[in-house]
Amino acid sequence: MPDSHLLRQRQRQYWFKTLGLTGVLLCAWSVITFVVPFFSEQLNQYTVIGLPLGYLMGAQGSLLLYLVLIGVYAHLMNRLDRRFGVDEQ
Repeated sequence: MPDSHLLRQRQRQYWFKTLGLTGVLLCAWSVITFVVPFFSEQLNQYTVIGLPLGYLMGAQGSLLLYLVLIGVYAHLMNRLDRRFGVDEQ
């Protein structure tokens, strides 16, 4: 019986860490999606490679940041899976 209790506790820890990671990355996604465009007029005061920063973030920057978020999620979830012994071998 203690083994099943320990297993449930490990599953709960894994689930809470997964939810925490997902929540943090979802907050980052929200900032990229909603906050950056909201301040695009102020960002347009700065230029990067000759283009206004607000335009650049809306056109290309947000897409690149989404790819970074996906990569970070995959890397951290693989590490978490290995830590809890549920990785694909």
